[in-house]
Amino acid sequence: MINFNILSKYSLFVFVFLFPFLFLTADLLIAKVFLTSFVLLMFIFQLIESFKSKKYLIPKNLLIVFLFSLFLSSAFSKNVSISFFQGNDSFFFIFSLFLIFVFAKNLLKRKEDTLLFIGSLCFSLVIVSAVFISEIIGNNVYGLIEPLSILIATTLGISLYCIFSRERRFEIIIYSIFSFVYFCALIMIGFNVAWFVASLFAFFVFWKQARENDFSFNKRRVVFSLISFLLLFVLFLTPKFINNSVTLSSPISMSDSSLVSFSSLLSNAKSFVFGSGPGTFSYEYAKILIPFPVDQGASGFLTILSDAGFLSFIIFSFVFILFAFKGIKRFLKSDSETEDIVFITTFVLFCVLIIFRIEIILFVLLFILLGIYENFDSKDKIISFKVLLIVFAIFLIMAIYYFIFLNSERLFNEASKEFNSDINKAIEKTEKAVKHTEKSDYYIGLSQFYLLKAVDIFENNWSLSEDVKEQKQENEKMMKAFISQAEVAAEKATSIDEYNYLVWQNLALIYENTSFLVNDNTDKALNALDKTIELSPKNYLAYYVKGRIYEESKRSDEALEAYKKAFSINPNYEDVREKVESID
Repeated sequence: MINFNILSKYSLFVFVFLFPFLFLTADLLIAKVFLTSFVLLMFIFQLIESFKSKKYLIPKNLLIVFLFSLFLSSAFSKNVSISFFQGNDSFFFIFSLFLIFVFAKNLLKRKEDTLLFIGSLCFSLVIVSAVFISEIIGNNVYGLIEPLSILIATTLGISLYCIFSRERRFEIIIYSIFSFVYFCALIMIGFNVAWFVASLFAFFVFWKQARENDFSFNKRRVVFSLISFLLLFVLFLTPKFINNSVTLSSPISMSDSSLVSFSSLLSNAKSFVFGSGPGTFSYEYAKILIPFPVDQGASGFLTILSDAGFLSFIIFSFVFILFAFKGIKRFLKSDSETEDIVFITTFVLFCVLIIFRIEIILFVLLFILLGIYENFDSKDKIISFKVLLIVFAIFLIMAIYYFIFLNSERLFNEASKEFNSDINKAIEKTEKAVKHTEKSDYYIGLSQFYLLKAVDIFENNWSLSEDVKEQKQENEKMMKAFISQAEVAAEKATSIDEYNYLVWQNLALIYENTSFLVNDNTDKALNALDKTIELSPKNYLAYYVKGRIYEESKRSDEALEAYKKAFSINPNYEDVREKVESID
């Protein structure tokens, strides 16, 4: 008879081995499909096992309260669809992670299983590190470098712990080789947060060795663990010193993230308690600073504060504080290698959330490790099979919707790549995307594709001679039809995402262009720009477009005023400078 607990356990080992490889490309769709499919499969296995015993154990942990508070934040969100399904901190994503947390708690109770899990992770990251090294040498780097480099730094810390705690020479040699590969990859990438992670882990390793040897620096392991910590800490303080093809992203600064989060928090009572909604950080950013394509803050905790409000922030902070308080007390007395590694890794990943953004792969590992650590010191609650079945039904319904959304995302991504070569195919795919998922980005893209098609017809009409009058008239009808569809799509975007400045900015640009092709929509364009500026007061592009529309309407004074406002926000914008000088 099949033991589905064992099957689940080995599925988890395979998952943790394969999951990092999915981030070697910048396309997260495959990783999201893989993660959701894995959780669904694990849930089915656990449901079958629960059916036999008619009960299931879940840990008594504040994460349950955090999940409920996130549900409330999503329900009161400025964009419910984004908050429940589409953001990196969406309710469905955290729900999936909570289930992984529960599964890990139930499956990885034995020390041997936990060590096998850690070994799978370390071996996977050795291969990922080797891939990175080869790509950097070949000046051809892909993938999500920063979160993977943090994960590599974490496994470097795990390997250092094993080197200084193991007695068997073979194991020490293996982990030394692993450490060398990790170290080379990190040197070539040169990401400071990764060095912080490695040095923090190394400090715990040094402290463990020093405590076990009564802080005697005559012991080699104490001295070498101290040297390892100091080396990694110096590398954390040192700027990147190897020039290569690796380009690290430049997210918003911590000060800007803090400004946005606290401004959002204090804007009104609802935002204070529940936030603006998971996945809506960009809305709050645009209200305070010059609009920038950013979906979250520089810190995971600050993003939670802005998106999910003070309630969720406090609950998640308490999860960290209680874990750290109990964990450090146990670490100072622990003689268990397994417990030490799990505690240090979990603690380090929590610290990463203070100084780095939320990333899927790091959050997944954090929740798995939290589940494992619950086995060392926790109390369980028994739920019936019927309750588990209800939870499964809820998750299954949400997962089906999520898969539909991911398919729509795939179609839209393909359309965005193809519109230059085949605008008709791009329109067809985007129409399919919006048919299944109403997302403002899709309607913005669709309105622009319709407009491009109308412009193509308009330009082709100019090249036709007068003796094909009927053809020109037919083309003009088609052009007007596409223009009408462009306006309808742009307007639809504003109705489903009214707090997003981008939908209003796009609507204004659509109206501006259709005014040139067919009807005069100047007033509509200006009204849309007023709404854009209301949602993003420092949007210099909106002021520039406003000035351009005024200039085309021969309203020079108002045009000059709009251009000057754009220039005051961004003096480096050359187009605005030229406009101000020409009108002055």
